[in-house]
Amino acid sequence: MAADLREKRSPSANVILYGPRGNGKTVLLNVIGDRLQQAGTAVVQATANGAAASVEQMLAARCAEGPLALLVDEAHGLDPTIGGGLLDASQTIRRKGAPFLLVLAGTPGIQHTGGPGPVHS
Repeated sequence: MAADLREKRSPSANVILYGPRGNGKTVLLNVIGDRLQQAGTAVVQATANGAAASVEQMLAARCAEGPLALLVDEAHGLDPTIGGGLLDASQTIRRKGAPFLLVLAGTPGIQHTGGPGPVHS
């Protein structure tokens, strides 16, 4: 996925990390962010809270400037509507070729935030 972003291509999927508190999700999320930044990808890190209604437009506009990765920690706290909205926005702009990667990290239950399927940490 990082190679896709480096080549300004859209990765084929999102990433969801989940597991119990204290097993290293945040540490892994930070390592992913550091490595993506070192490879020249802009990285936005956030914790789960309200999302703007125009997320898709904002992400698409930012990706027009170059590859972007959005890393969201504590994503198990996302309202399912917001989590699903983020995943939908990601899927839509990636389908249009935007070089964007969404990585969600959270405890078990994160898969109920609207995710298509988990990637275990």
